[in-house]
Amino acid sequence: MLHNPNKLDHETQMSTFELINGLVSLVHDTSMMPDVAHTAMESLLVLHETRNIELWNPEASINTFWSISSQ
Repeated sequence: MLHNPNKLDHETQMSTFELINGLVSLVHDTSMMPDVAHTAMESLLVLHETRNIELWNPEASINTFWSISSQ
C-alpha cells in the first residue's frame, strides 16, 4: 500500500507524511468540495486502522506513526 521497497526509510516516512498531510488539507476544505473532503476524511480513518499504520513504513512503523502523528 504505502511501502515502496526501493525507497529508504526516511523517504517512505516523508511520502507517508505528505499523503496524510494532503488528505488533512482536503478535509479542511469543506466549502468548495464537500464530497472530496468527506472522502479524504474516510481515507484518513482507514489509514489510521492498526493494520494500515504498520504499512506506513514497515521498517519503522512505530517511529513513523509517532513522528507523523505529532506534527
